[in-house]
Amino acid sequence: MNKKSKAIGGLFPFLLIFLMVIPYWFAFKFGTSDNVMTHAEFAKALKKDQIESVVVKQYKAVPTGRLELQLKDQPNTRYLEVSDVNETQKLLKEAGVAQIEVLSVPKDAVILTTWLPMILMVGVLVVVFVMMSRQGGANAKAMNFGRNRAKMSNPLDKHITFA
Repeated sequence: MNKKSKAIGGLFPFLLIFLMVIPYWFAFKFGTSDNVMTHAEFAKALKKDQIESVVVKQYKAVPTGRLELQLKDQPNTRYLEVSDVNETQKLLKEAGVAQIEVLSVPKDAVILTTWLPMILMVGVLVVVFVMMSRQGGANAKAMNFGRNRAKMSNPLDKHITFA
């Protein structure tokens, strides 16, 4: 095998991962950019009374959230990330938006937040203890006092002479 084929063979996994990541990057980078609304566009739509309905989705890091805005002249839903959901709700009510739906904060499952980490930690500890108990070494049998494995020598069995 020559050096060129070794170099290509070593780069192949990285090239494969790169080619798999590119479509996802394009989908997330360019796929939703037309539906995202800026704060300036939101303020302009509030002043011109173009907002028909709003769905407020709060994040776990309260008071942040996401607004799903339905404008009167556009069929598609627009999205806006806000840093304070409560202030945004006040602005919408002052502007006279009639349909404001506030969704509750999503809650975590108890199994995922408490039980799963505990089970994983106990499992890791069990594996470590099993590996430590099985591990031998140079001194694993240092204190193993059992039967002496030395043979008794018989003076009649001497076959080697230095004569």
